Amino acid sequence: MRDYHENELNLIKITARQSLLSQSSIVKLFTRNNPVKKIFLSIVCVLLCLSLSACGKGDEDMQPAEEWAWQYNVDITCPWGEGGGADTTLQAFAKSFREISGTDVVIEHKSGSGGIAGMQYAQTKPADGYFYLLGTQSLLLMQISGETDYDVYHSIHPLCRLVYDCNLFVTASDAPRKSYEEVHSYALDHPGKLRCGLMSLMGLDSACANTAFGDTLELVPYQDGQSMLDDVANGVIDLAICGPGEASEKLSAGRLHILISCTEEPVTINGYDEPIPCAGELGIECFYGPGRGIFYIDGTPEEAIRAFERDAKATVESEEFQRFLHEQNLDLRPGWLGREEYQIEWDNEYDELSAIFSEGGAK
Repeated sequence: MRDYHENELNLIKITARQSLLSQSSIVKLFTRNNPVKKIFLSIVCVLLCLSLSACGKGDEDMQPAEEWAWQYNVDITCPWGEGGGADTTLQAFAKSFREISGTDVVIEHKSGSGGIAGMQYAQTKPADGYFYLLGTQSLLLMQISGETDYDVYHSIHPLCRLVYDCNLFVTASDAPRKSYEEVHSYALDHPGKLRCGLMSLMGLDSACANTAFGDTLELVPYQDGQSMLDDVANGVIDLAICGPGEASEKLSAGRLHILISCTEEPVTINGYDEPIPCAGELGIECFYGPGRGIFYIDGTPEEAIRAFERDAKATVESEEFQRFLHEQNLDLRPGWLGREEYQIEWDNEYDELSAIFSEGGAK
């Protein structure tokens, strides 16, 4: 064996494994005095290169996402403060995503300007596949309403939707009008008489009020959701728009009554036994609710986007995350959307919300 160079021996072994010739037969061709050695070596090298190139191309075509391996922590910017619905959803997602993907998730809270500050902050991050943004339609509304000149619609791109929350119209349990039809009829006959609490005059709750009641209600904005619901329960205001999670405690305690859920199909809520009429059954298209999803910025590698979508889908489907959704009444309607479906939904919501709101206020 001392008569052979080390690289020649490696070629002997590889070629023997990939041919019908025995290793000993090939060795005979590689003696220093064999004149066909150089020719044979050249042929072997060409064949190996072609083989490896073909194998690599096949793997790339079949499993592009599998080529991306998480090497560092994933950073997700939350453009709202800690403790809210966006934060609790992201915290639960991060925990389950870590178990699915094997990589840690770092959450950065950058609140301000209705979420625009956090979105702009996320845009300063490198587009290397490790930085993403949590967002909802409220970012779009900041642009549509003229609250910001920033081009939200073209600056961030939907990757996947995690949760599709809904809104409820609630009133006090002892209110004189207990159905949507009664409240709507009274509001038509007495425009501006009924006061409706909500969190934003330019938000999704305002879009629901506008669609369900037109301009017949006096809309009263609140800074704190629980204060708003206390005022409803105590008769200070007549009704309010809120999420199931916000109202669950007072609903279970029997202090609030649900007039209607802003959903396409009937829903049930933990701790609330009464039947809940839904907007879809009544022919009212006020289905707006926070769709909390992950967004990416221009330049993010395609392989990383596909890998994130793959692991995020497995995360949302995991038993742990589904338990969180059920406990928080966030499973009232399907939440998950992949990149293609989410882009379509994002486009449709931009058009629909633009039709409802104009710069400076609701139409």
